[in-house]
Amino acid sequence: MKAAAPIEFWFDFSSGYAYFAALEIDALGARVGRPILWRPYMLGTAFKVTGMRGLSSTPVKGDYARHDWARAARRFGVPFAPPADHPKIALPATRAFYWIEAIHPGHEAPFAREVF
Repeated sequence: MKAAAPIEFWFDFSSGYAYFAALEIDALGARVGRPILWRPYMLGTAFKVTGMRGLSSTPVKGDYARHDWARAARRFGVPFAPPADHPKIALPATRAFYWIEAIHPGHEAPFAREVF
């Protein structure tokens, strides 16, 4: 029997929405019988290439996102207090994740959970 394909969880460590998704992704995988493949990437780089801006720096959308994150924190019963200078640069955490994956396979997802 063929092993179940993993759910690829692409995220940026500086994303509020990724933080909340990270809280639930393992449970989702367990419910559907599929492993999770954690995959951080640099959303800021994607914004630069496309000319887009992140939610936090977009008028109206930024205010709504902050309201939405507070609502999600209440729903999940978890703390959420983004720094005043949100978003933080996620490059160090992303590099560390892939280093851990290469040197200590299996420890990268626990690392990601702690970074969030």
